[in-house]
Amino acid sequence: MELQQTSAKENSIDNVLIELKSKGYYVSKNHSFKDFHELAEILGKIILSTDVKISPDASANVQTANSLEWHQDSPEAKWIAWYCIHPGNFDSEPTQLLNISEFYECFEDVELKSLSDIKTTIRAANGSLQLKSVVSLDSNRKPILYYCPWLIQEDLNQENKDILSKLNRMIEKYAKNKIDHFWQKNDLLIVDNETFLHRRQELSHNSPRHLLRYWIKDEK
Repeated sequence: MELQQTSAKENSIDNVLIELKSKGYYVSKNHSFKDFHELAEILGKIILSTDVKISPDASANVQTANSLEWHQDSPEAKWIAWYCIHPGNFDSEPTQLLNISEFYECFEDVELKSLSDIKTTIRAANGSLQLKSVVSLDSNRKPILYYCPWLIQEDLNQENKDILSKLNRMIEKYAKNKIDHFWQKNDLLIVDNETFLHRRQELSHNSPRHLLRYWIKDEK
């Protein structure tokens, strides 16, 4: 499935908020950077800004040509927002989204407890290292997922490994419903980081693809 876009003229902040609440993502075309930045500031506090492009000296995966498997960005961020400066190779370098808001329906309570015992080491926007459970509860006691497979701690027992395997199988099953966004210059894309995974395929080594990414903290 490919994302359906609206134009900048069709936007209002109310429409953006309605779409984010109902669909968990918002995508629109033909925006200035000023539009993008102002919208991000309305949504919350920008806690990190990153140029997502290939950099020879990069230490972060996101700034290499490597593929990125299904994951979420830092759980500090409620919203992840991208602005397209250069789309790269249009046909082969989309961003893919996957809605996992109802993931917990695939698991028994005891399995959710097992997932909550598995920890991920995250680097916060301020640079500090923190531990985050793969599953936790929101303010309404609803299970929410934090999934970043390459950051999961390695000291897992067999029960941990088995339940992670089940989670991975569930994600691959859900992946048949993935949404593709093929970037064009001046696009913006915002996703709910609590309910969507995202990924990309490997980029060509000299890809000019350049996105600006914001992590946005919901301060409401």
